[in-house]
Amino acid sequence: MAGHEATVHLIGNGVLHLLTHPAEADRLRGDAEAVSVAVEELLRQSGPAEIAPMRFTLEPVEIAGVVIPAGEAVQIVNATANRDARRFPDPDRLVFDRQDNAHLGFGHGIHYCLGAPWPGPRDRSRCTPCSSACRGCDWRCPPSRSPGSRASRGR
Repeated sequence: MAGHEATVHLIGNGVLHLLTHPAEADRLRGDAEAVSVAVEELLRQSGPAEIAPMRFTLEPVEIAGVVIPAGEAVQIVNATANRDARRFPDPDRLVFDRQDNAHLGFGHGIHYCLGAPWPGPRDRSRCTPCSSACRGCDWRCPPSRSPGSRASRGR
């Protein structure tokens, strides 16, 4: 994805959330720190890369009491981890001031996105004008999910 597609989807999903949460959009206007925290929440709740690439076990692995034999395909779904109620209180609610937000929007460990630090300031700087541009806008129909790809999504 090389940063471009992730940025496009983050901005698109962010604008959708600003339009569907106008009180939150009002609160973000002109507050750079609040925008920074909100971008992390957008990455947690509707990040652009919800599914990690397919992996194969090299040896038997036990996860939550289930043994996965060597050579089996394993699909990591970051979006599920980002909505885990054991980790995030009220995980399905967009909380723009969520402070403890160690999400998997950019993966984890050796599969952590090398470009993760790069889009942060750029995307944060784009969110402030987006929140201002959404002032007075009104969302008139329920959001729908486009089929998109399995690895990356915009709504």
